[in-house]
Amino acid sequence: MKFAENYGYVEHLGMGIPEKIIKPILKLGYPAPEFIDNGYEFSVILRKV
Repeated sequence: MKFAENYGYVEHLGMGIPEKIIKPILKLGYPAPEFIDNGYEFSVILRKV
């Protein structure tokens, strides 16, 4: 989380993903990203149309 905050991806906890990742991807016509958190790793799957 600190990494995302330091690079300006989030201003408040939970705000960066919807505003900085999901909305722009959907606006470009791509499918919504898939987020996977298994407790040890956090992954994001970006799919092509």
